[in-house]
Amino acid sequence: GDVYKRQEYGGSRKHPMIAMPRSVTLFTLSSLLALAHASGGGNVEHSTAFQDVLFPFMVLGLGFVINGLLSRFAPWFPYTVFMMLVGIGIGLIHRGTDRDLGVLSDSIHSWDNIDPHLLLYAFIPALIFGDSFTLNVHLVKKCFWQCFLLAGPGVVIGAGLMALVAHDVLPYHWNWKMSFTFGSITAATDPVAVVGLLNSLGASKKLTMVIAGESLMNDGVAIVGFNLFRNLLLGKSYDAGGVIEYLFQVALGGPAVGIAFGIGALIILSIMKRGSPDNHEQDLSNQTTLTFAMAYLSFFVGEHVCEVSGVLACVTAGVMIAAFAWPLLDSRQALRHVWHVVEFMGNTIVFTLSGTIIASDLYDSYELDKTKTGEYFGYMIVVYLFMVLIRAAMMIVLYPGLAYFGYGMENTWKDAFVGVWGGLRGAIGLVLCLIIDEDHTIHNDGAPFVVIIGGATFYTLVINGTTTGFILEKLGMLEVPKSTQVMGQEAEHYLHAKTQAAFEHGGSEGHLFARADKKLSKSMVSILAHQDCHKLDEDPKMDYVHLYSDVLLEMVRNDYWFLIEAQGIPVLSDVPRQLLESVEHGLDFTLDDQDSLQDWQYIEELVADTPWYYKVFNDCILSLFSRLPLRERNIYMVAAYIHAHEHSMKRMKRLFSHLFRFCADSADFGAATRTVSERAMEGTRESTASETAAFVAFTKIDDANNAKIAAAEKVLAATFGDGHEYKRAHLSSRWLAGATLVEERHLLNKYKEKGYLPAKTYEHLEEQIEEDLHRLLEHGLEHTDCQADSLGCHAAEGGSHAEDKTVTSIPLTANESDDTKLVAAKTEQTVAPC
Repeated sequence: GDVYKRQEYGGSRKHPMIAMPRSVTLFTLSSLLALAHASGGGNVEHSTAFQDVLFPFMVLGLGFVINGLLSRFAPWFPYTVFMMLVGIGIGLIHRGTDRDLGVLSDSIHSWDNIDPHLLLYAFIPALIFGDSFTLNVHLVKKCFWQCFLLAGPGVVIGAGLMALVAHDVLPYHWNWKMSFTFGSITAATDPVAVVGLLNSLGASKKLTMVIAGESLMNDGVAIVGFNLFRNLLLGKSYDAGGVIEYLFQVALGGPAVGIAFGIGALIILSIMKRGSPDNHEQDLSNQTTLTFAMAYLSFFVGEHVCEVSGVLACVTAGVMIAAFAWPLLDSRQALRHVWHVVEFMGNTIVFTLSGTIIASDLYDSYELDKTKTGEYFGYMIVVYLFMVLIRAAMMIVLYPGLAYFGYGMENTWKDAFVGVWGGLRGAIGLVLCLIIDEDHTIHNDGAPFVVIIGGATFYTLVINGTTTGFILEKLGMLEVPKSTQVMGQEAEHYLHAKTQAAFEHGGSEGHLFARADKKLSKSMVSILAHQDCHKLDEDPKMDYVHLYSDVLLEMVRNDYWFLIEAQGIPVLSDVPRQLLESVEHGLDFTLDDQDSLQDWQYIEELVADTPWYYKVFNDCILSLFSRLPLRERNIYMVAAYIHAHEHSMKRMKRLFSHLFRFCADSADFGAATRTVSERAMEGTRESTASETAAFVAFTKIDDANNAKIAAAEKVLAATFGDGHEYKRAHLSSRWLAGATLVEERHLLNKYKEKGYLPAKTYEHLEEQIEEDLHRLLEHGLEHTDCQADSLGCHAAEGGSHAEDKTVTSIPLTANESDDTKLVAAKTEQTVAPC
């Protein structure tokens, strides 16, 4: 690593850590753990134990090829199902050749006999943390009781009914302890399979949240039940009080461990943010490493040290990150991408290994008794059918509660049906099966759990997984929201304009491509063949007011994130979280004639109500917990609201001037709208009923937004107090500086990619940007004196502020700036008053 850094930075060793993919490191370590276990088991000679690494990375190579082929030729077929089929093929070839595949057979044999506990500890945190830390916390809170019903009483109902099936239907002489162990395994649904399926199909976010939240929670609850009945099988005894105590200890202790690790991670992230500025890539590496450490340590400490639910501990830790840590992280997208790769690799290995183990067990059984092996396939189908029927019964019993809590069941029976059909099983159930099968102290009457439940799991994936998309489409549940279409059209228009400009520049006189045939070149670029303007499908029944409010709020969310990145809002405080929560609150409501934009109502209530901790503790104590003084907190929230809504409405006006095929001056959109309506009435322009309704709705949104901004301006002026204009200019100056620094970092990375900058120059400029951003983070609103080293501006207190309009008129968004605007912004920042 040091050699690499010396080469890249010309001898500098300031940053000894390489920002290498953590997913590769994770699964290399997992392979080495399995290797260590196999070599310790005695089946493989120590001198050849390194061969165990071959199987997982061979599987990853196959997975890479198969995933590419499926995405191109059969996107409807679940990837995990195919990898399980590949695993079955590998297992049959391995056993059919009498383990005569050389080194590969030795590696397969080691993994075929892997300790299932090692599999649980090595892969389950990777499969559940990635989903939990990307959850929408607002939806989690709204849907919590629905998820709780399905994961609590739902698991009890499901496990109990399946235990009855195992005891009375399957031809094994199991006692009730063994039957309930079997039932608890089948109650666990797979969050990765479910979430990946629904997200890829474009199902409702609210329905996806309910099913995904249930899957994450019921895995923990199912494992709690599994451990309870497994302990009973191993000879432990509990009375009724002991059972209740155990369930409460394990079920509540898991979230407690997760909260402790979440708080610890937040403290570390806050210290890193408060500390001296560092290399951006190294910060990202450190933060990624922290999430991995938290995921695995929370699971290990919860499951093994504290003997509570490791799954619930890991899920809770992930939710803590989702709720509080995103503003503290350097790159949300990069971190999500890393964990997405980890999930992909984990699923690839686990499902392929499961298929290999199932094939191996079936082969052994077939060698001993061909008739019994044939019966296993019948038992698989029986268990699968009862899985679906029992889930349907559970959904019927809990339907009144599901319809009452949260968002209810928006599509009534359709949501319930998808909840039943989308209850896929996956990796966690398979690992639990291996734990039973590998424990020779448990007598299960010769029934291979991994074969029977693994086969039923395979059926849920191959039957339910491949048909869910078709069912959702037939039920009309895959329609893309109009707000999403509009956002996509804005992005397409923007991309079209930029591409057209690049095309014209590339073929201009004196350029490298001046000899090119523009007509021929244009025919080769699809987006350039599109019309400059787009138009929404005409629908007189469309709720345009709701549509426009959703689009506006999504743009507001984007502006909030830009302010956070530009250090315009103190990221260590609760202001970023409250602003983003206000958007979610606004999206929950549909505007009507008596209503207004609900996100302002949320912020207004926050400003009006003083939190209890401000009444108990003084500012010095609160600052230790990253809490701003109450007045400063309110100023940031209201000022950010005003900026985001003003800027987002300007963008909306530009967007809809293209969508409705007319050019409107953003300064007087209402007049432009009336002009278009008048022309339509005069017959000089055709107008449809949907366009007329759209204009009326947009004007309504514009008026409501202006009214709320006016109300926010009054609140802000009252909160600022004396010297309102001066303090407002000071805040605008900070925001302008932050926006300029973000744009400078964007251009710096762009120039680095193009090879314009030597490595050492890039490193120096990047450190300079990070130091400037760090100073903005530390620069509070109360510091109204000029600070040349932080903002680079000079002004006398009480001076004229006529130039303030210049400061606030700079567009605070990266995608509207080019090199010229950046220079202009820097110039104006230099002369603007503090």
